[in-house]
Amino acid sequence: MSNKSVSSSVSGGGGCRTLLRLRPVDWLEEADRQLYLTAPSSGTTNDCRQRRRIDFVLVYSLGVRDSALNKQRRQAFQRKLESVGFEIEEQDIVGALESRHDNGDDDENNQVTANGLFNRHKRLSSQPKRQSVKRFVRLHAPFELLLELAEKTRMKLPIEENRTPCVPKRPFDFLMSWIPFTQIDRTMFSPEQHYFLAEYDKTLRYRFEPLFDTLRGNLRDMYFTPAQRSRLVYDCLLRTPFDTTTGIEEQQILHGTGDAKERRVLELEKIFTGFSTSSGIELLLRDQVYDDCYPLHAPLLKNIEPHMIPSWIMTKGEHRNTFDRMKLWWHWSRISNAFKEQPISHIKDYFGEHVALYFCWLRWYIQMLLLPCLLGLSVFFYGLWAVKHDVPTNDICHNLADTVMCPRSHRQLWRLGEDCLYAKMAFLFDNKATVAYAAIVTVWSALFLPAWDVAEYQFQYEWDTFDLIDGGYGVSGLDEPRPDFKRKVRTTRINPITGIVEQYMPARERFAKTVSSFSIVAMMCEASGCLAELSIQLLVILVGKQVINNLFEIGMVKFWTFFRKILIHRNAFKQMRYRRHHTLHWYSKRPQEEDFMLERWTTTTLFYEYLELIIQYGFVTMFLVAFPLAPLCAFLNNIVEIRIDANKFVSDVRRPVAKKVADIGIWRLIIAAISKLAILTNGLLIALTSDFVPRLVYQYSRSQNRTLVNYVNFTLSAYEINRLAPSSIQESNTTSIYCFFKDHRTPPWDSKPYQTNHDYYVIMVARLAFLIVFEHVVFVCLKMGEVLMPLLSKNVKQQIARKNFMVQTMHWGARLYEKNPELIERDMQRIVDLNPQHRQSNGGYELIYDVRRTIRPPQPPSRTELQDEYRRPVSFKEMKADLARALHTIISEDIIDLGIR
Repeated sequence: MSNKSVSSSVSGGGGCRTLLRLRPVDWLEEADRQLYLTAPSSGTTNDCRQRRRIDFVLVYSLGVRDSALNKQRRQAFQRKLESVGFEIEEQDIVGALESRHDNGDDDENNQVTANGLFNRHKRLSSQPKRQSVKRFVRLHAPFELLLELAEKTRMKLPIEENRTPCVPKRPFDFLMSWIPFTQIDRTMFSPEQHYFLAEYDKTLRYRFEPLFDTLRGNLRDMYFTPAQRSRLVYDCLLRTPFDTTTGIEEQQILHGTGDAKERRVLELEKIFTGFSTSSGIELLLRDQVYDDCYPLHAPLLKNIEPHMIPSWIMTKGEHRNTFDRMKLWWHWSRISNAFKEQPISHIKDYFGEHVALYFCWLRWYIQMLLLPCLLGLSVFFYGLWAVKHDVPTNDICHNLADTVMCPRSHRQLWRLGEDCLYAKMAFLFDNKATVAYAAIVTVWSALFLPAWDVAEYQFQYEWDTFDLIDGGYGVSGLDEPRPDFKRKVRTTRINPITGIVEQYMPARERFAKTVSSFSIVAMMCEASGCLAELSIQLLVILVGKQVINNLFEIGMVKFWTFFRKILIHRNAFKQMRYRRHHTLHWYSKRPQEEDFMLERWTTTTLFYEYLELIIQYGFVTMFLVAFPLAPLCAFLNNIVEIRIDANKFVSDVRRPVAKKVADIGIWRLIIAAISKLAILTNGLLIALTSDFVPRLVYQYSRSQNRTLVNYVNFTLSAYEINRLAPSSIQESNTTSIYCFFKDHRTPPWDSKPYQTNHDYYVIMVARLAFLIVFEHVVFVCLKMGEVLMPLLSKNVKQQIARKNFMVQTMHWGARLYEKNPELIERDMQRIVDLNPQHRQSNGGYELIYDVRRTIRPPQPPSRTELQDEYRRPVSFKEMKADLARALHTIISEDIIDLGIR
């Protein structure tokens, strides 16, 4: 353990300051203590099994503006939560503490009722006069309540450790494994343990129970991850009513009820079967009964570095979740970790699948940008080398530099040599290599989504979200409507699934609102040639605008946090400072107050992050011909963007309620549309805007030696100067009779002057022919890629089939296994014991299942195990044959012989 200590300034009642030298362990343990409800009556217990973690926080204002109706609703809501098993403790900023809901007044002498769990703390002797006090309602969901909620929401929980997991290799994973500086610290982020999951059913509790106390440490309360706890609690809050209207009559429940546990279960079922219109925390937030609700962040002590934390405190069971945020801060969110891989499994456990999937997509997008980055750099450097040998560019800059050109937009006559710089810039991105680059990268953009589908299916396999439908309940149409939807929509219908009257928006209104929300970004470009201007515009958008956006994103989060403290919540902030100034305790921070001052996590937080990247993807794919360095700009920006977002989510935004998702949602359809549109735009840019097709036509139909000599004259048409405005002629001081402009027109001396000539139509036909061929080649490559890229490999499919078989067998033999637990061990061993040479042969894995071994707590991996992560000599053909024989044996012997079927 480090000998370093951390300074802390503590104020006494007399106002004098004392400087204490405290160990980091003292700070960490005190910060950990703040994450739990106050200890039972004695207040001195050190038994971590009796500590109750704060799962959710509700905030309301107690003062003059708190109406009687709001108090009644709040009391009814919290009584209902207590009736289903939640443990509630209230605490205001100044220091008052209560274990139950408020009784409608703010009397200092209120005593906690006899049923309360804690003694009331005395208020501080001196405090400022308060007009409104923020009160925090801290909720704790006991383990048994979480199990009931898991069953109601059909959450999948582990039943057996997967000792032969098939971890799919994603793009560049093998390459990254050999680069030392890209590896994360495995002492902080141990490899994820793999388990077979099944929907929890209390009738099969005995199959889940062996892992209750051993899955994460030696504590039952650590069984659910913080993300799972927040999701289960919030799901109950969304359905809890605050009136007496429920789906089951009150007297039907009260008669014949048994113990308190049974009554709590019945109350919980009332909540899930009720259809009250006055229910849910969202409605209470809308009506300002509560000001806010959020799950707590783990403590973040930035002044304590990782090397100052002793290893023993990081591995203690009761502290496993305490340091998740600090580990993510030091080893993930900082810009110094820009080139390190991400601890996706730990992000998933802390924030939830929806945030983890966003960072998975962003990481995968960055990796996919490597190919167009390298190709774009090749095109750019080829242009730098070949520009001095390009005949048309040399003609513009030297041989034909004195050619008089016609005015542009009411300007005076000018010389062709003035366009020398633009000609060189255009050639950097519009050369022979551009077409090959455009073809390859357009195929890349077309295969972008199929390749992501493969990666997404791998995450769905690892997180077991294949059968996730409409939020995880497996029944379409049962999502809880948003409060704004309930308030604004007046049309009703009978739900075809539940048979209950509900609010409904007709299809024609949904279509109108969807169409009106589209915004179209158009970049106009003349066909006469403005590739250099388009490149400059893209450079400004992809470099300047993104840099400004990143700085703005960092600065605005800090600004709004400061603004909320100083203006919006200034009274609460003053009360917090007052309490810290007069308290005698050296650590006065409370996590619910610290999180209350952070930026609120809303439904649009991730939306705007996705939107920024999707717009960037659109510019990169649709205009890559005009600016081949666009993928490089996006690549460098996204490396920084991933750490900016990580830093914001870890330190500047409240912890989100975890949400289980299977895909990126509507963004997939948008990416598909952009990818198909990119084929058209790149084909049009090459065919209509680029000089590639006109050069080919001239080189193979007009040039005698198949070169580009005199190509510039081929693209120019003459115009009589005396037809121009006199001011243009006088200011130019030229003696020429004709000026020239870029087009294919008949000369002034022709019988039909200034008409499109034959070359114009030949070039236009060639442009259209190139466009058709280009698009068809790309679409053929797209279809071939979709056919040749399997969504799941064979070994992954075997793992899924194996898990499904285990779950099905668990249901088939429910009563048999409950009365004969030894059959579980026998049947699990029989799956892999049919071929004994697989136990430990040829360096393969030992495939013997032992229930006593599968329920052991996860151990930190050794260096050898980490090095062998990518080199497993497993024969999947033999495993498949063994599994087939095992299925046949178990079904025939256990099911048929024992008379279950």
